[in-house]
Amino acid sequence: MITRQNVISPAELVYEYDAIYLNDPVYTEDDYAESAGQKIVLQGSSDPGALDGCSYINVVPDYDGELSPGQRELYESLLQLQSSSVYVVTSVGKLAESLGLKVPFAIETRLECLQSYGAISGLSL
Repeated sequence: MITRQNVISPAELVYEYDAIYLNDPVYTEDDYAESAGQKIVLQGSSDPGALDGCSYINVVPDYDGELSPGQRELYESLLQLQSSSVYVVTSVGKLAESLGLKVPFAIETRLECLQSYGAISGLSL
């Protein structure tokens, strides 16, 4: 049996939360709005669908690798959405809101990590 172990560095974890972005003058309200508006479709497959400009994400239901607490929280939320519906359209901003985050970049970071670990596929932000 092969067990996947992800090495999660503390430097990466900082970008999964609001604090690092909130006081950074590099980011503007337009940057936040653009990030928050990115659409995500959960349909149990990463095959592209009819909606343009969306990431068609598939959540791997039996993923058993190590995740940070923030990644685990997002993974479980996405898995629940995918499992309870045939087709779900949401946005990075709505996911951030649902997890109590003020900055959508934190969700982008978590999504990118989940894809790099193989917990989701189809992400194209």
